[in-house]
Amino acid sequence: MNDNRVIAMVDLVRGDDSTGVRFLLLITAALLLAATGCGPDAAQPESSAESADIKAQSGLEFEQPEGADHRAERSVVIREGDSNHDQITGNQGAHFEFSEPFEQVGWMMGADSVDGMEYRGRIDGEYTDWKLLQPYFSEGGLHNAHVIFDTPADALQWRVDEDIDFAEVAFSEEVTARDEIITGDQRQQEEAGAPESEDEEFSTIAQAVAPDDLVTDRNEWDAIDPDKVCGQVVDPWRATIHHTYNPDSDGVDAGDRVRQMQSYHINTEGWCDIGYHFVVAQSGEIFQGRSHSDRPGAHVLGENQGNVGIALIGDYMSSAPGSAQIDGAVDILHWVHEQHGVTLDSNSVRGHRDWPDQSTPCPGDVGIDYVDDIIDGAVDEADDSGDSGSGDDSGKDDSGGTSGDDSGGDDDGSSTIPEDDGDTEVDGCSCAAVGEGPAGIVVGWLPVLLVLGLVALRSRWLSEVSPAQ
Repeated sequence: MNDNRVIAMVDLVRGDDSTGVRFLLLITAALLLAATGCGPDAAQPESSAESADIKAQSGLEFEQPEGADHRAERSVVIREGDSNHDQITGNQGAHFEFSEPFEQVGWMMGADSVDGMEYRGRIDGEYTDWKLLQPYFSEGGLHNAHVIFDTPADALQWRVDEDIDFAEVAFSEEVTARDEIITGDQRQQEEAGAPESEDEEFSTIAQAVAPDDLVTDRNEWDAIDPDKVCGQVVDPWRATIHHTYNPDSDGVDAGDRVRQMQSYHINTEGWCDIGYHFVVAQSGEIFQGRSHSDRPGAHVLGENQGNVGIALIGDYMSSAPGSAQIDGAVDILHWVHEQHGVTLDSNSVRGHRDWPDQSTPCPGDVGIDYVDDIIDGAVDEADDSGDSGSGDDSGKDDSGGTSGDDSGGDDDGSSTIPEDDGDTEVDGCSCAAVGEGPAGIVVGWLPVLLVLGLVALRSRWLSEVSPAQ
């Protein structure tokens, strides 16, 4: 610390009045306020109110489902039987319009055929020509696609010749999609025989992969790059229960649903891998999502470090998950507790909506009531195995980890990938790592300020008790 600065502060507090004390108190309060980031100008998280405002201003012709979550702020889900389902057929098709422009549009769809699907955008008041929508993923009647506009558009029209079962259409202000689409065969061929990363922490791998007798492993469900490892090791200390909302059921094959989600997360969202660590089908089958549960996922904005994501396939806004699916969630949560010491209580295991600064109803208005049942079931399993279920929650937190998922890219250097989920954004009032940012300022200055405060008080006391000269 600068010696002149310390001397100047000591001179200030040695006066005979309380100016120095008041000065120190004001400086301390200001630094504490800056460290918390909760002052009048502190950034606040986006909320569902913003989405509602966009919808009201845009003249969007679709009803926005109440259960919208795990999706872009501007997105629409269309399902067979919904009042807006029939609007996507016809000469003009569906019309999407927003007050703020977008550069990327992503689709997750279910349809027997996507032949003849077309789209066009409105740029500077003029519509482009109709163009064929070309999915990059088509499997088992499930399809993913995205388009990128060179110049931002403020409206999109989409028409189809064939009927669709469901579609989620997401509009993004920024481009997150990869330049080149990655498929399972392509990625495995590219990395066949590639040397292992020298800085990989292999000592944790065996502990971070669930056993085959509990989960369907990534090779078995034909994941893209089954051995892919994302991000840095972070000792898990919490877990989150989700519902996928879309897809809303296992469909014919739950494995198809998981592959569709993974492909969309990698190719359109630009993430390292599927966002969840585990996916539980409605049948109770458990799929290993991310390859290692001791690496960050992409499932809770700003709260991914040390947080194991468990997603239940389904829409549980107005219906309840079945007993088989609940049992599957109980089994995997118990495993997470045994392997990582995650405490089995409502502080360490929460529904997505219960973490700070989240604007989602996930895991649904009905699903949220089953989170405690999942925790209680895992506690019972822990009791049966002789474990109290209290875990090893020794004050671990995420302040020492890096934000986001991949530290800017894949571990093996095969490609540069944007961070997964926006953890680097100022998401309400969060704690900075000690020694960095405003929190580091407080840690460095607070002891000095306290000592100087004592000096000031002592000087004032001496001036009051000493006889006048």
